[in-house]
Amino acid sequence: QDTCGVHNLHGLPGILGGIAGIVAAALGAKEGCSPTMQGAALAATLGISVVGGALTGLFLKLPIWGQPPQNCYDDSIYWEVPLEEEHENHYQDEHGK
Repeated sequence: QDTCGVHNLHGLPGILGGIAGIVAAALGAKEGCSPTMQGAALAATLGISVVGGALTGLFLKLPIWGQPPQNCYDDSIYWEVPLEEEHENHYQDEHGK
C-alpha cells in the first residue's frame, strides 16, 4: 500500500530524470559523460532502492512491531480517539410527514 504517494512523488520523477540524463549524454550535452554510465547509474539506483525497500518491508513485518494486519487506517490503536456518535436517520417524505 503506497499511502504516502512515494511512487508518484519520488519514483517516477527519478526514473524520468535518469532517462533524461541518458538522452542528454547520448546527444553530447557534456563531454566525458557517456549514456552507458548514465544507464548504469540509473540501474544501480533502482537496484539499491528495490533491495532497500524489500529489506525495510521484511523488517517491518516482524511480529515485534505489533502492527495489526487489517486495521491500516484505525488511529485508535495508537491514539485516544473520541467515541463514535450514533446518528438516527430521519426521513421525511416530500410533504414533510
